Parts: sequence; structure tokens; C-alpha cells
Amino acid sequence: MQKKVGLAAFIVICLTVCYFIDRTANNYNSPKTYGEYQEKQISKATTVLQQTGNANAEQENANAIEKAEEEKEMVKKAFLTFDDGPSDNTLKVLETLDKYNIKATFFMIAEEITPEREELVKKMIAEGHVVGVHTYSHNRNEIYKDKEACIADIKKTYDKLLDVTGQAPCYYRFPYGSANCYITGYCNAVIRDLNDMGLSYIDWNVSGEDSVGKPTKASIMKNIKTFDKYIEPVILLHDGSSNKLTAEILPEIIEKIKAAGYEFGTMDERSKPYQWPHKWQEK
Repeated sequence: MQKKVGLAAFIVICLTVCYFIDRTANNYNSPKTYGEYQEKQISKATTVLQQTGNANAEQENANAIEKAEEEKEMVKKAFLTFDDGPSDNTLKVLETLDKYNIKATFFMIAEEITPEREELVKKMIAEGHVVGVHTYSHNRNEIYKDKEACIADIKKTYDKLLDVTGQAPCYYRFPYGSANCYITGYCNAVIRDLNDMGLSYIDWNVSGEDSVGKPTKASIMKNIKTFDKYIEPVILLHDGSSNKLTAEILPEIIEKIKAAGYEFGTMDERSKPYQWPHKWQEK
């Protein structure tokens, strides 16, 4: 019995000694201030991150470096795009572009290509501008009734442009953009058909909002100023019959973009088409 008691006491003493040794070591290494505590926690978190996500971190770092190198080699180039023409305002837009020796991309409403405006469209092509498909009527109830109606509208506009210009268009802009709420059920199917027709759809990353509500010169210029966030801004403007103001202030828009060190080009000169991503489930 005494032997058992002695053995138990010995074990207790050993455990007590180990406890105090461990505590002393921990106290010695423990942070003395909250700042030191934070540093210690950050160091631990960094170690864990390095151990668990080192491969991902290296890949992300390599991707970032590659992207930075690519952007470093890219020329800052702005892409002016005009929707809803041709109209009487289109001629004024063309005169301004000619003055600055700038080429732009126009997305046409085929219904507006009346016989007396056909020469205007041909003039745009002759002067080096790019003409693309927008819509035949711009009537959302007709265009987006269903997938078949949307494709029919595109083909009708495509055929009109081909007939007038003698050139097959290469670009298409969805009325209200490709992520509009009218086409959510079949957008991806339409995009596949566009690809089969040789058409790339084009969205935008800068909008003058010159065809929404009651725009003013100040509001348009304010909306345009976000162009300098991008190396290749695709700028949405309008040259429809109601867009007289846009045609009038276009020189100021161009001057602002030029002052920021940008060149100008048409969509076929961009590094790649600008397109909003699509994740919708098709019905």
C-alpha cells in the first residue's frame, strides 16, 4: 500500500514539475504587449496560409504578373460605339470624327436605314468606320418575345446591312445589352446562334447614359469620366434621332479622352470583344 502511495506521489510531483517548466517557457515566449500579440497571430496565420495555399498563391501571383506584363505592353485605346442610328445626328457625329481623324463603331437600327440614308451608311464604311447589327425595330416586345423572334430580328437587320453595304457585318449589340432582363431564359442559345452567323456580341464598360431619362451635358460628361479606369474602354453613346446633345458635345468627349493619353479605334482593333459574362440557366 505504501509503495502505491509513494508511486502516486512521485507521479504527481513529476507532473507538477513539467507543468511549471512548460508554463515558464510559454511565459518567456508570450507577447508582452497587444502589438506583439497581433504580430504573433499574423505570423501564425501567414505560416498556415503558406502551408495550405502555397500552390494557389504562387499561381495567382504568376497570373497577376502575367496580366501586368500584358497590360504594360498594351496601348491605351478607347473605343467609341454609337447605337440607334442612322439619323440626322449621325452626319454631325461623322463630321466630328473626321475632324479628329477618329474611327468608331456604329450599331444600326435597320428600320432607320431609309432609302435616303443608305448613302450615309455607305459613307461610314468608306471612311473606315465599322457598322454592326443592333436591331430592326428596337421594339423590345417584338425583339424579345422569344428566342425565335430575337434571331429573326438579328437576321433581318443583318440582311439589310449586307444588302446596303455589300459587306457582311461582324458585330452585334443586344438592345439594352446582353445581360438585359428580357432575354434571361435563352440568351446563351442566342449567343451560340450569333457565333454560327459569324457575329460577336459587344457590350460596354463605360456608358454616357445619353439615352436615359433627360441627360444633360454635365451628366453625360460625368458618366464618361470612368473611361480612365480601363486600358481599353468600350464607350456607349447614341446617334439616334433624339441624341442631338451627344452629337453636339462629342468634341469635348474626344478632347477629354485624348488628354488622358488614349488613342481611338474600332472594335476589330480591340484585343478581344468586350462581353458581359453569362451564367443563366436556359429554359
